Amino acid sequence: MLEKISDPRAEISGMQELAMQHAFVEATRQTPHAWFRAGLRYRLLSYGALGQLVLTAPTLSSAFAAVGKFQDLTFSLLDYQLCTDDEGIASLTADDSFVPQELRDFTLKRALGSVYTFLADLFQAQPPLQRIESPLPRPARWCRYAKFLPFPVEFDRDRTCWVFKPGATKEQLPMANPLLNQTYDQMCEMLTRHARAYDGCVARVLTVLSAPAAPRLLTAAETAAELNMSERTLHRRLEQRGLKFGQLRDQMLVQRARALLDNTTLSVAQIAEQLGFAETSSFSRAFKRLSDIAPAEYRARRSS
Repeated sequence: MLEKISDPRAEISGMQELAMQHAFVEATRQTPHAWFRAGLRYRLLSYGALGQLVLTAPTLSSAFAAVGKFQDLTFSLLDYQLCTDDEGIASLTADDSFVPQELRDFTLKRALGSVYTFLADLFQAQPPLQRIESPLPRPARWCRYAKFLPFPVEFDRDRTCWVFKPGATKEQLPMANPLLNQTYDQMCEMLTRHARAYDGCVARVLTVLSAPAAPRLLTAAETAAELNMSERTLHRRLEQRGLKFGQLRDQMLVQRARALLDNTTLSVAQIAEQLGFAETSSFSRAFKRLSDIAPAEYRARRSS
């Protein structure tokens, strides 16, 4: 994975991106404002062809229309929507409904920094924002980092929202270029088709593994049977994407286990049984191997 990160030509799947986010969150959980500062480093051009498409868009409205059209290229867990009210004031909202609970705080704090940097690069100047609204509680020592966002941030709100000044969505962007915009739109179309084909098999495997009716996580042979293919074919297709079935199964195991630890009062032994483990100790070892923390300690930290 580290070799892929340092190789600009490498392809990283959605599952690999998600795994990196989990690892980053665990490694930086005790580092104040690391997630916000990480967001400030998301420069527009780091999004490749999509960044160029947005940068050459004629207006803010068309720029975010491009982001919505090619959201598969962002690997974002947030669903962004640009809205305009009756008075012509536009706002960018971020729906976090599909963000795993264990990544929610990280995702929202990172977005505070990344969206600001995104907009500053887009306008090549201070973005025309009035304020930011966030459902997060006000972080401790936030005043040390508020200087990076030269407009008010209102915490403890109902949603994540960036409110623009009137008329901002219709302003001509400084790097607008119709010919380049059309070229990058075609490039993004091609990349999106490739990305969907690349991760199509992975998505089908995850759909089978995450089926709520399943009493336990399926084996590779059982998953292959559900997908009407041989086990050998399943392994080969995943290997073509740089993945192993065990990685996907482990990821789903952690997600199920964390959901049960977070949202139920089941004991660790009951959770182990529900996930198909014959012994509680086997579940505890597996959870600690994948999360670097024992299930009981994980639940205690989440509660505190």
